Amino acid sequence: MRKAALVLIMLVPLAIAGCGYSLLTKKAIQVSDIKIGKITNGTNEPELDDELVSALSGELMKQGIHLDSHSQNQIYGTINSFVLTGVTDINDVFTAYQVSIEGKFYFKGADGREIPLRGQNPFIVTFQSTGQMNVVYALRQIAVQGALKDLSSEIVSSFIYR
Repeated sequence: MRKAALVLIMLVPLAIAGCGYSLLTKKAIQVSDIKIGKITNGTNEPELDDELVSALSGELMKQGIHLDSHSQNQIYGTINSFVLTGVTDINDVFTAYQVSIEGKFYFKGADGREIPLRGQNPFIVTFQSTGQMNVVYALRQIAVQGALKDLSSEIVSSFIYR
C-alpha cells in the first residue's frame, strides 16, 4: 500500500508536467511591485472606481505583489459599463437580477510599454430576491462586489500570465 502511494505521489507531478502545466512560483512573476493608477468610472454608478481599486488591491496582495505608490509598474483603465437588469419576473415583479460590468484596462511596465489587459468582456453576476427593496439593494451590492472581484482577478491574472 505504501509503495502504491509513493508511486502515485511521484507520478502525479510527472503527469502534470507532461501536460504542459507548471507551478507558478514567485520567481516566475515578473512584477514584484505595482501601483494602481487612475481608474476612471465612466458609468453613472457611483463609487465603482473606488470599489474596483479596493478589489484590485486585495487581488494583488493575494498574488504576493506589493502595492507601491512609487512603482514604475502600473495598472490603470476605465470602467465603461455597468448594467443592472431584471432577468426573471413573476406577476410583473422582478425576482432575479443580473449585474454586468466591463471596462478597458492596461498594464504599463517599467520599460514604458502599455499592454492591454483582459477585463473587456462583461463580468456578470446574478442574484435573486423577492423581498423588500432594502433586501434587493443589499443583494445588489453583494453582486456588484462579486463582479468587481471577478474583474480584478481577471485583470491581475492577465499580466501575471502574459
